[in-house]
Amino acid sequence: MQFKPRGDCSPLMDCEHYIEDKSFEEFCNIIYSCKEIYSYATGTAVLVAALGKSGNVFFHDEVNNEFLFSKLNKYINLQKGKHD
Repeated sequence: MQFKPRGDCSPLMDCEHYIEDKSFEEFCNIIYSCKEIYSYATGTAVLVAALGKSGNVFFHDEVNNEFLFSKLNKYINLQKGKHD
């Protein structure tokens, strides 16, 4: 499952059912309860690490390396297929 896309965000894939949170606290609780987490290099990736979890974070070459800082996360370059 994945969170319902917000604003002009693109979903990772089409889903029949989306996760919807009603508050930041609920969002954090959902993230914390996930067995595996996949996200773009956004605030969610930072939050995952702040919660002490590891995530799979998709990024592209235009993302500044300073945003790819957590040693808990696995960073996946979408443009090169690289795994850092």
